[in-house]
Amino acid sequence: MRRRKRFQPPPYKKLELTPMIDVTFLLLIFFMLTIQFRDEEGILHAALPKQDGVGGEPAIPVERVRVEVLVEQAGTRLELESDTAWDGSGPYRYGDDRRLGYRVGPSHVASLDAVRNRLSDLRTSIPDLKMLIQPAAGTIYADVVPVLDLGRLVGFESISFSGAR
Repeated sequence: MRRRKRFQPPPYKKLELTPMIDVTFLLLIFFMLTIQFRDEEGILHAALPKQDGVGGEPAIPVERVRVEVLVEQAGTRLELESDTAWDGSGPYRYGDDRRLGYRVGPSHVASLDAVRNRLSDLRTSIPDLKMLIQPAAGTIYADVVPVLDLGRLVGFESISFSGAR
């Protein structure tokens, strides 16, 4: 009688990794050389003065409405809630006695609703009008942002800032 042979799997060949590593590096180099980076675009564009510099072309006067943010009553500064007492520097907030006023063009308005109505009227009468926000001394970032939001809400696409430090 014949004996059966035990089943033995075929011997495995050694896997060559060198070509796979070469292809991986070639793909990596290919993607590094062909990638194109995209510039992020912001909502507000910076307009540099055109009367100075290499070109020397005269600047075209741009019609813009000036919105001034005025501090009519400074109010009292409050401490932030923290473990240490507020030393007068850094972030702060104001009490309810702080009062702001606004000037849209030559007219003085007292509230943000009046600013919005005035800007809306100007925007409908002059569609290419640009907006300039000029905060007065004593204003903080939180005073200027609502005016910026109103300008964007009314439809101004070109909003610039001006003012002293």
